[in-house]
Amino acid sequence: MSAFKQCLIRLLVVTGIARLVKYRTRKRPRFLMFHKVYETGQHDPYFDSLDEAQFESILVLLKKHFALYKVSDLMAYRNEHGAFPENACCVTFDDGFASFASKVMPLLQRYEIPATLFVCPELIDQSRTLWPEELFQGIEQGDITLSVQTARQMLPQLKAMPEREREQKLAELGLDRSTLSPAGDNRSLLDWAALKLLADSPLVEIGSHTLTHPILAQENDQDAERQIMHSKQRIEEVLQISVSSFCYPNGQLQDISQRDEQLVQKAGYRSALASHHALASEQDSVFRLPRIGGDFPDKWAAKKYLFGLDTLL
Repeated sequence: MSAFKQCLIRLLVVTGIARLVKYRTRKRPRFLMFHKVYETGQHDPYFDSLDEAQFESILVLLKKHFALYKVSDLMAYRNEHGAFPENACCVTFDDGFASFASKVMPLLQRYEIPATLFVCPELIDQSRTLWPEELFQGIEQGDITLSVQTARQMLPQLKAMPEREREQKLAELGLDRSTLSPAGDNRSLLDWAALKLLADSPLVEIGSHTLTHPILAQENDQDAERQIMHSKQRIEEVLQISVSSFCYPNGQLQDISQRDEQLVQKAGYRSALASHHALASEQDSVFRLPRIGGDFPDKWAAKKYLFGLDTLL
């Protein structure tokens, strides 16, 4: 964020305008999206991320200014009362990286803040992680002869491929999952034992993020249905819980078709989160709710988006 915008946000906060904007948007829930949290002072070399100190500062801000819900609890409130509660906010984590247990959960417990964690059960069953993590690990190990810069440039093209086509391309690049070394907690995914412990906590809801994290709009009807329906069934089978919340991989508007929304509803989910940036509203489909990326670089960026100041700037 530029120094000018930081000064402008500070002015809006000091003068009380920020609170007025937050009040004006009080009936629009904030769904916050996170992926990874690192040890203080460390960050992901490839993607936006937060460290523990940054994440804790966001939790302090949320605790002070918002009513915090798991996604399923917020939707239950809406179903019962016919509208969202005021100043509602949901903390959500995609993918199910192991750092959720080691870095995130202690902070959620400290501040008694609920969260919804979206996981990919087939990747867990196969002791795998997401393919971009595997690609970068293969490069780091020297198994794949690509520069990091080239690999990053290839990500959009690889993401746009149907899963089977992408798997073939990754193999051509030299990805061999059998040779990948054990990874740290911001590359490895949680296993079922860890997820069971998390699911037992009243602070944590487990939702589905498909079986293997494909962009659903790129998949044929049969594969899309399998990804949506079987992921719910597998999580429920292993963890012995009811799964009512879904999250679209990648989740931009072009990544989600009307077919996908219908399949999510058919599978028995009560809501589905996307990733296009906006505050939610009563007019949004509950099967395509927007989110705000939570990897804020500083508290001023956090206040800009959480208070709805970006609607002015």
